Amino acid sequence: GRRLPGAGVVAAEAAFRTTTFLIRWSEEEVFLNELAQFRIERDASDASPLTLELRLMHADVAKHGGLDRFIGSTQPVPESTLQFEEVSSLALRLHGPQQGLHAYCPAVFDEHHFCQVDIMAHACVVDFRLRPTRPASSKSAAFEPRSGDAEERGSDSCISSKRPSCVWHEGEAEHREPPAITGCALRRADFDSCSARSAATYADRGVALEEFSHASPLEAAILSLAREVKSSELGSSMTQRWHGLVDGAQSEESCHNRRLTLVGEAADIVQREYVGRLATAHSKIAAQLTRLTPPPSSPRNKTPAYEPVKLPGCLDCEGGAEGAALSARIVAAASRAGQAHASAGAAAAKLLSEDLSFVSTQVLEAWRSLLSVLARFPTSACSQLRAAWDVQLRQHWSESIFSTVMPTRSIKNSEDQKVWETHSRLASALRRSTVHRKLIPHVLQDLSMYVPPTAGIVFFDQRYADGAQQPDGHEVSGDALEQTHGYVRKGPPPELVAALLETGEAPAGNRPMAVATSAVPPLPSLQASRIDSSRGGGVHVMVLVHGFQGQAFDMRLVKNNISLLFPKALYLCSMSNEKDTEADIDEMGKNLADEVLGFVREWCPGGSEQKTLARLSFVCHSNGGLVARSALPRLVEEVGDKFHTFLTFSSPHLGYLYPSNSLFKTGLWFVRKVKASACLDQLSLTDAKNPQESFLCRLSKAPGLEHFRNVVLVSSYQDHYAPFESARIEMSSCVHPGTAFGDVYKEMVDNLLDKIKPERLLRVDIDFFMPETNLDTMIGRAAHIQFIESQPLHRMFIHSYRWLFE
Repeated sequence: GRRLPGAGVVAAEAAFRTTTFLIRWSEEEVFLNELAQFRIERDASDASPLTLELRLMHADVAKHGGLDRFIGSTQPVPESTLQFEEVSSLALRLHGPQQGLHAYCPAVFDEHHFCQVDIMAHACVVDFRLRPTRPASSKSAAFEPRSGDAEERGSDSCISSKRPSCVWHEGEAEHREPPAITGCALRRADFDSCSARSAATYADRGVALEEFSHASPLEAAILSLAREVKSSELGSSMTQRWHGLVDGAQSEESCHNRRLTLVGEAADIVQREYVGRLATAHSKIAAQLTRLTPPPSSPRNKTPAYEPVKLPGCLDCEGGAEGAALSARIVAAASRAGQAHASAGAAAAKLLSEDLSFVSTQVLEAWRSLLSVLARFPTSACSQLRAAWDVQLRQHWSESIFSTVMPTRSIKNSEDQKVWETHSRLASALRRSTVHRKLIPHVLQDLSMYVPPTAGIVFFDQRYADGAQQPDGHEVSGDALEQTHGYVRKGPPPELVAALLETGEAPAGNRPMAVATSAVPPLPSLQASRIDSSRGGGVHVMVLVHGFQGQAFDMRLVKNNISLLFPKALYLCSMSNEKDTEADIDEMGKNLADEVLGFVREWCPGGSEQKTLARLSFVCHSNGGLVARSALPRLVEEVGDKFHTFLTFSSPHLGYLYPSNSLFKTGLWFVRKVKASACLDQLSLTDAKNPQESFLCRLSKAPGLEHFRNVVLVSSYQDHYAPFESARIEMSSCVHPGTAFGDVYKEMVDNLLDKIKPERLLRVDIDFFMPETNLDTMIGRAAHIQFIESQPLHRMFIHSYRWLFE
């Protein structure tokens, strides 16, 4: 096809653009492998994060002559002829770039333009520059950045660069096409804030110049920097020692010698601090190179073995003739100048700059090597960083997951008759806790997924094992799992859970919860299914089923978020019942079964060169869970041995016999009066005169669920569209034994749970943060919709329970 515009710089926006590519198919993958490099000058004490903005640009080919114009010719397409429009944007926050950053983050655009770009971000300090202080009376306007004049801007110690802008990195051996990160731009606000901070810093340094009276600007700069090194006791006493030097009665020569000594000691402190930072940056890059570079014996490896950073002689453990401390070299330099009143600041600044430059050159060399390795091995680099990202993300989210293992005797009747109140109280207390608010975000944070800790979603999962033991016989206590009040956590320590339950606040001095070792793990019996060889070697088909008055499009976000982690799986968003979701559930189940079998036969026919079905899972929302259960008996014979996970989000498995919300109950009665609905009649168990003959009771006896390795029931007490116990398939405290509906309710619970092995059942209760009170929250619709519309919920669930989808 025609050559599309390549990558380039958008100078006016300090941004890069990627190579233009043509999209011809759904779920198409495009390999870009483009690099972008920003060089930014900041104050050395500036620890604020940076923001990377990505913009998704689109040009409709229909407005440019159609697809044939781009495919049927080899002529280049002029950039000016394509009218690109921004259709979506995304912001990533880089935390701690001054400490070194090597991270991965999938950039996922909004639901209407759902696509993913794999982003790797690397940042490090490459240089420090010492600059004289300015008078405190200097105006901020005097320090506005001037084009092409970076040396007149900045603070005493900054990351060295030209004016904050984009620059290309060109390899020494060959010239590559200008690289770029996909549609990214560093926000102009970041550049402006750098300038503002620099101007403010000049004013602060002016105060320092006045504070160190009789000191030259360079001397004041070094003394001030040494004072700011908090780890040094000598640095913190610089001001007092300087005043003692200036105010003391002593000879001129003695004063000069003491001045040299004091400035030399300050330079020693500054040298160790900032040379140490550069050495740390070098070691982090070297460690990253070691992980990314193939073994030396590999023919792909043309990168020389990387040596540790060489420090200036005074910091090098080998020392030698050049191992004199910087302070001694300053005295020697001032003596060689032959001036009785030689500036100690000038000598210190010169030697300090030489030492910084000595290490900075090595950091820059390592940085260039890293860029070269990233260009040659992008796939392996991305895979390694992605694995680390996945672990860190699950650790972070595990802090909002409470887990417990219950005895099998409580699988039908919860020991806590008001478990939702316990969950609500724990969730509210966790959000208020100081410890939870200090959760550390990922170093490369997707702001579109950011939810404040005070408004986060909290999970409560319950698993079952005989005698409150793990299926392999290990007690649920000890070092492996932390337990307090029945809640097992991998995240917060037990004292936090106890304090939350008792006082609603975390104990003082508790450790930050972001240091969790891992996410909540599956039970051993569930882990075994992950390595079941009888189910390997094929493809995993996931069927997503919408709910009452829904459509296939409702499940798009759930499907898209699962596919981000498992792109090789096949996904079927059911469309067979879109036209009439109020029809007989049994008929809808037949339609779904035919649709699933047709999909499997078309996409997984088997054979030596064809895809083979290895696993079949169902992800259902609302009434879709009942439709899927109705389809299972028709699927068992042909694909029952492939059943893997049956997951329902707020599905009323036991109908609407005992709704907890009077408004919803009234609305349901009204809808059934004004409009005939076979589905609602079945959910209310009024489709037959005898409740024992109702469809739901007969469905509870049908085969299906017992063939699944994992049965997951997700519920929320805030969702009144599906009664809490009905979604969890457990007895309700509202059930009255001896009544017609009470007896059939108990029978359905027994029928469904008796066929499921306890260790294969997982119940997850979701507590949403909903501070507003409106009609949707009052009738429970808000929480019901959150199950299919909340991306943070999807990401947290899929990452934390990823073994369900593998």
